[in-house]
Amino acid sequence: MPNNAHSTLSASGTGLRPKATVSYANLSNKDMFQLLFEHGCKDLSSQIHPAGCSEYPVIGGGYGDIYKGKTQDGTDVAIKVLRRSSSLDPKSVKHAMREVHRWSKARHPNIHELMGVIDFRGQLGMVSLWMEHGDLRSFILKNPGVDRYPWCIQVAAGVSYLHTNDMFLATTLVELSALCLGLQMNILVSKDITVRISDFDCSIISDSSLLFSATGQATSLRYAAPELMGSSDDEAGVEKTRQSDVYALGMTLLEIVTGAPPYSEYRFDFGVLNALARGNFPKRPPALSEENRKDAFWNLLVRCWNPDRAARPSAQRVLTRLQVETDPPEFKDVGPVGKYMSLEMF
Repeated sequence: MPNNAHSTLSASGTGLRPKATVSYANLSNKDMFQLLFEHGCKDLSSQIHPAGCSEYPVIGGGYGDIYKGKTQDGTDVAIKVLRRSSSLDPKSVKHAMREVHRWSKARHPNIHELMGVIDFRGQLGMVSLWMEHGDLRSFILKNPGVDRYPWCIQVAAGVSYLHTNDMFLATTLVELSALCLGLQMNILVSKDITVRISDFDCSIISDSSLLFSATGQATSLRYAAPELMGSSDDEAGVEKTRQSDVYALGMTLLEIVTGAPPYSEYRFDFGVLNALARGNFPKRPPALSEENRKDAFWNLLVRCWNPDRAARPSAQRVLTRLQVETDPPEFKDVGPVGKYMSLEMF
């Protein structure tokens, strides 16, 4: 179907198609909201307390603005408002709608659930639970003694779910290198100290230049697989795959355990680029010095970074190895934060 065509839309498989003839390029925010509602996304407009919403965004930039709100029963929620760019092609809008729809269907303990959508001050808003502990990076800085290996397992579990669930198989794959531009924004900590991946769809949306405005932060060299580092002439042909996701997953796990971005020995990205050109991995940090569990963990990371993407493990395999090698029996039943700290301390 040509990008500028009108189309008749209906729910089919994992897709999202309008039930009436419409041009995607001309969809208003209200139209988008209505379309998502018709295809199963919950309309939470009546459940959000108008006076409980912040006047201004509490978090700005990124792929959208986030407001803090309250439901009628007093539950704190986050309301992410999508911002549309001035020039959108129909294919991009169609793709965006499908991704928001898919997010609404995701159900996993380590995925930040989309509760529903609302018409928020004339714009499409996505509602999710407010994560009172904020982002994982900030939480680690405040609680440096936490055993972080359980969080590695939880992040791998979320990624494995996205890679294996039928809802996400028919679409462009999740590009974790965009998710992992920092733990600061996209891996959140819930009330019970469980980590949840947020904005897993945003890399797809930004790749299609759709609803979210850019912040000028490009995909970080510190997380992107070598095969994604084509020249500008090759950029259009770069394909993001599950293997490139696994590479970025490995970098994210390194950041969780060390508390520092990958290649932290390099202050600037040109140092990282030189290291990548030489085929060098991040240096093994003191936090992963020789010891059975740490040695197994480091070897798993190295496998994730294999220059031959076909030789990298699947996300499910990463999850299995983490469960076997970094979560031995003596660490069982110690709670989501591991053996060094308990929930009572928070």
